[in-house]
Amino acid sequence: MKKIIYLKLSDIFKNLNTDALNKIANISILKQCSKNEMICHANQTAHGLYIVGNGKLKVFKTSNTGQSFIFKIATAGDAIGEVVFVLENVNYPGYVQALEDSELLYIPKNEMIDILKKNNDIAFNLLINYAKIIYNFTGQLSNLALVSVKERLLKYLYFKANEQNNNELNLDISKQTLAEILGTIPETLSRVLKNLEKENIIKIKNKKIVLLNY
Repeated sequence: MKKIIYLKLSDIFKNLNTDALNKIANISILKQCSKNEMICHANQTAHGLYIVGNGKLKVFKTSNTGQSFIFKIATAGDAIGEVVFVLENVNYPGYVQALEDSELLYIPKNEMIDILKKNNDIAFNLLINYAKIIYNFTGQLSNLALVSVKERLLKYLYFKANEQNNNELNLDISKQTLAEILGTIPETLSRVLKNLEKENIIKIKNKKIVLLNY
């Protein structure tokens, strides 16, 4: 069953037994979304949790000046709106928009709370995931406050290189999206990329970035 497959992709639910997974699958709903479609909005009351089954979405907020900051690029297995099950009248953390055609698994709040009250193992897995969210978010804040755009970009590139085990990166996101992930604007990102190329740290060819001293 597709619902079970998507639940097993998620860090929140992947360690649960078959009985627990079936309980959650029975209350879940599969939702299709098209590229550029808005799934939810900042300050919109959250009535459930989304898990990305396939595709790619961005979770972001926009400042009063119009600058966007991306909290994360959500891919298969990632959850959106995890705190909905433990906080009352909570809103989604930001805007959520599909970067490509995607399929989501929606888990409604009230039905899930009933399951959590009767299943300690499911509740414990959720608690562990909350700890990871706090830890990662603290790292993001420190990164934005203490690290330059150049350092943020290099960290991102080396992370991707290690992830792909390749020093030649074919970035699968736009320059605008990358700038939003790094907490900057496209013009600044372009300038930093050019400077890194002048310093022979990277080489840009076509749509690929090569790390020369990887």
